Amino acid sequence: MKILIPSLYAPRIASENRLKPVLENILYYDFQTVQPGLALRAARRFGLAGPERPSLHIQGHDTGELPDAHGAVLGWGTGRARLDMLHSRAGNIRWLHSMSSGIDHLPLGDIRDRGQTLTSSKGLRHKAVSEYAMGLIYLGAKHFLEHHVQTRQREIRSGEIAGATLCILGTGSIGRALARLARANGMRVVGVNRSGRKPEEFDAVYRTGDLAEAVALADAIVVTLPFTPETSHLVSAQAFAAMTRKPYLINIGRDAIVDGEAMKRALQSGAISGAALDIDPQGGNHPCHGEPDVLFTNHSAYSLAGDKEDLFQRMADNLLRFAAGEELLGTIDLGLGY
Repeated sequence: MKILIPSLYAPRIASENRLKPVLENILYYDFQTVQPGLALRAARRFGLAGPERPSLHIQGHDTGELPDAHGAVLGWGTGRARLDMLHSRAGNIRWLHSMSSGIDHLPLGDIRDRGQTLTSSKGLRHKAVSEYAMGLIYLGAKHFLEHHVQTRQREIRSGEIAGATLCILGTGSIGRALARLARANGMRVVGVNRSGRKPEEFDAVYRTGDLAEAVALADAIVVTLPFTPETSHLVSAQAFAAMTRKPYLINIGRDAIVDGEAMKRALQSGAISGAALDIDPQGGNHPCHGEPDVLFTNHSAYSLAGDKEDLFQRMADNLLRFAAGEELLGTIDLGLGY
């Protein structure tokens, strides 16, 4: 049984003593882009060339199929096209592991149809992300950005955190960690999820269908949901219309969960007091780009000053578990999409 792993992890794997029993099972791979010749560069300059397609190189197996490759680790940026290239060479893959926690860029339907198991780094950075979100709640309530840009002495009145109501969309590991921080700061916390089931960290939880009722209570709203077809534009014009307390909106999930055009109208009408969007890519073509009360933080909530050792250790854990036939960590429900 072989497991395909991006070659950039080879030095780190070689230094991990506990992985020595499975080293013989590992095949390293990478995607290489051939430097274009003069004719191709000219064609691209005038828009006459098609999209660039990298080539797949597998250690010691640059041609032919690999029927005994049963697992593959997917590096950052691996989407449908590169996954199809892996499948074209290794059609018997049973397990895929995504180094990223978000997996909405992967063809989940195809993975499900192939009968594969998908795992990811989900849940590893929930504390870091929740702390980041809590900081943005303070930023919105205390108007720190207004202090930064003011050019003359004037009083800027802050909102209070203690006693305010926070609505968290999503009650997974990030939502629960944020709820604990918010309640420690004296906030009342309501949540929104598919089932309406209430984790102990929340004061109340509403079903997704009752989103308007939940956001009507909120002084601050934090989106922590994964992106799925069901959550696309979940925070819609109707949801903004129900926000009666002019909440500060924070999105640490995916951009498409919030209707950007509706959010711009809500900002301009005063339905919400401001927003902090930790989305990727940053601003640019976003409808709210340039709005004075909107902060873009470029998908940074998960980033830590140190390295990505925790992500590597999750991969290493699953390598050993897969080789031993044990239960894997961070398994994705391919029906739900997270």
